[in-house]
Amino acid sequence: MSRYGAKVNKLISAIKGGDNQAYNRLFDLTYNHLIAVARMYLVDKNDCEDVVSEAFLHVFKYSQNFNEEMDGYNWLCRTVQNIAYTYNVKHQQTVGLSGEIAVSSDIEQYLYLKSDIAAAIAKYPKELQELVYMKFWQDKSYAEIAREKGLKKSYVHKKVNWIIKKILKDFQNSVDD
Repeated sequence: MSRYGAKVNKLISAIKGGDNQAYNRLFDLTYNHLIAVARMYLVDKNDCEDVVSEAFLHVFKYSQNFNEEMDGYNWLCRTVQNIAYTYNVKHQQTVGLSGEIAVSSDIEQYLYLKSDIAAAIAKYPKELQELVYMKFWQDKSYAEIAREKGLKKSYVHKKVNWIIKKILKDFQNSVDD
């Protein structure tokens, strides 16, 4: 881990320990880096600031779950990427391979795809349907789903990934036919 990553880890650990000043130091240390990460996924600078602000709220909210053996800086970057992705989905924007943003104006195509996915999910047991619904329609984390359902986080993660792989395979088979 780099020195920078080690500094970030110390600050996140301090936040986890209740040091509110560490939150301000973490913000000062990483803000510009995280804005640059957000810019790779979003168009408007104001959107970038919103995404980064939400990422810092996420850090504050979930700092108790942070594992000090992880790289805190990478955790922050992934958090920004995930929030930016969610932002794009909510605002019906997609990021192309080259990084440019394309706004989807065809709502019918979006809803058609969503209904296809819902139909594919409906083929599986209700328990699995609920897990997928909570993850992707309600934007809940694996940990939140596990807590609500009284399951292990690893079980939820495994089952959601299993159903996604099955659905992708089903879609691929239908395209190949």
